[in-house]
Amino acid sequence: MNRLGAVVVFGLALITASLSCTMPSVESTGACCQGDGTCEDTTAANCTSNGVFNEGESCDAFQCSSSDSACCLEDGSCLDVTSAECDTANGTFNDSSSCDDVQCPKSGACCLIDGTCEDSNSDDCEAKSGTFQEGEVCEDVDCPQPGPQVGACCLDDGSCLNADSNGCATVSGAFDGGGTCDDVDCPEPGPANGSCCLDNGLCVDDSNSEVCGSVDGTFNEMQLCLEVDCEQPIGACCLLDGSCIVVEAADCFAMDATFNQGETCAEVQCDGPSLQEVEDMAEELESIVRDDLEYYIQTVSIVGREYWNLNGDDSEYTEELMGKIGQMLDEDSDLVTRSFIARYKAVRHCQSLITATMNADAGLTTEQENGLYGYAKTWQAYSLLLTANQQFATGVLPPSELDAQNKSAEFLSYSDSLQLIADLLDEAASNLTNGGASFIFNLDSGFSGFSTPATFRQFNRALSARVRIYQGDKSGSISGIAGAFFNINGSMATGPGFGFGSNPMYYEPDVDLFTVHPDWISDLDAGDLRFNPKTRNYVASVDLAVPVVHDGLSGSRQVQTIATQSDPFPIIRNEELILIYAEAQIGSDVNESLAAINRVRNASGLGNYLGATDDASMLNEVIKQRRFSLFGEGHRWIDLRRTGKIGQVNVDRPGDVVHNQFPRPGTEVVNGL
Repeated sequence: MNRLGAVVVFGLALITASLSCTMPSVESTGACCQGDGTCEDTTAANCTSNGVFNEGESCDAFQCSSSDSACCLEDGSCLDVTSAECDTANGTFNDSSSCDDVQCPKSGACCLIDGTCEDSNSDDCEAKSGTFQEGEVCEDVDCPQPGPQVGACCLDDGSCLNADSNGCATVSGAFDGGGTCDDVDCPEPGPANGSCCLDNGLCVDDSNSEVCGSVDGTFNEMQLCLEVDCEQPIGACCLLDGSCIVVEAADCFAMDATFNQGETCAEVQCDGPSLQEVEDMAEELESIVRDDLEYYIQTVSIVGREYWNLNGDDSEYTEELMGKIGQMLDEDSDLVTRSFIARYKAVRHCQSLITATMNADAGLTTEQENGLYGYAKTWQAYSLLLTANQQFATGVLPPSELDAQNKSAEFLSYSDSLQLIADLLDEAASNLTNGGASFIFNLDSGFSGFSTPATFRQFNRALSARVRIYQGDKSGSISGIAGAFFNINGSMATGPGFGFGSNPMYYEPDVDLFTVHPDWISDLDAGDLRFNPKTRNYVASVDLAVPVVHDGLSGSRQVQTIATQSDPFPIIRNEELILIYAEAQIGSDVNESLAAINRVRNASGLGNYLGATDDASMLNEVIKQRRFSLFGEGHRWIDLRRTGKIGQVNVDRPGDVVHNQFPRPGTEVVNGL
């Protein structure tokens, strides 16, 4: 029933009661409804003059109706209704007042002093000292933001300054907005922070004098470990391979070794490695050997002008590396040190694997030991060979001298370096011959077909053939080929390679701007099939202008020595062995040399060699075929230097020079090997 109907019915009830009902006895009881809607169980006599008596009713069961009063609604409007109706409308009831007598609070947005906003009414906003905007909602209002609050800023030393929160943060203070420095007691400072040098030479940051003193350390107030040199005790250091050296504590900890302070190696018994530790060292070796290989491949390829690095992200590639205006290589440059350090890291790991095999606690058989020795020495020789290729006359440091006090005095000449490498390979081959049917470890997929002592020995002999041809030892090179995987009629690609999760010698098309030297392209014979697999045309786009131009160099084809990111990078291939064989037969058996040359030419889509067959002409043809067959694999510069043809290296800009060798890295690098 609506309100009007209720009033009518209620009025009719009163009229009916007055006309047809007798007045109740003054002693009768009932519900007495007051004007404000309240109810009282009482007698008729006690029901006040403005009350309505309901004889025989009880307030528990009877609903009294209140009189109309002002009801302020949430939008600020007002209605004269009963309290019950006001409650239903979620309004505020003003008893005994009409809308004419009441000022209802208006609705709107209230901007508070902290810059926030509430959808509220004028009264509530005023009570909160806010700024009221009638008829608005917060989502449409930009409230003014307060400035930084000024308060007490407590500093680490216990002092105080008055500042805002931003200023306090600048001085690393603790902000207290509850008052100024007059109102706040800043905490007294604790012990100053710093570093602590322990008696074993280690250093701990974020310490204080109390904590450092409790462990008998030396406290360095307000200094980090990087800023202090803790006194280093000397002691016996048990290495992972079971060997022992006497070094400072920091050097021992840096090698993840066990330090025995104040003791000599004669006084300690170092534990030998377990079989699993030996296996882990062997499997880790392959990845260590290939670490930073791109620094070797790219630098020797660029010095030999097979290709350029036109990415423009490092000026050393087109300036220092290419001798721009006579510029020499810097001994401390990454282009010099990265490959050098990585190769000697591998050499040292090989030495550790040899020592670990000797000291292993596990019962290795003689065959297993030989397999490990042959594997380690082969990789040691390979790593030293790459170093010798770069260093040339500055030579290599023998593995036996890695711990010498004055390493620089122990470097070998180039010829002695090659002989050391050749001897290491021969020792390794002998070990592998007696290495049994299998290794105790696994090689990665790049060595599929070369993962047993017998087949890995073929890889070893292939490397020996390469070293012997560098030495000018043709018969020794042929002997190496005889024990390798050489097959004059076999696939050119046969041979082991370095597997990478992501091969750093893969160049993303039109992104990695390793650019083929234009002379390599122009010097190819027409129809040479090596053109496309090894290089590709750049594709012009909004991000790439073709030809690619940088630092006075310009080219239109990109290096593509490997096709996909997951492909292995070749270490030595049958194609190289065929060309080594061709070179080794010069001056001995011209027909064998021609057969090998023509095998490579025919596989490349070319006819037989028809030039002169004197030794010089045959060598020129072999070097030419090596240039195109082994493009980008790190051979051109070495080939021209070892055959006295370094003058054939292209000079691309006036004033450029061709480096004959890399400088030996600085003393700090050498001493850190």
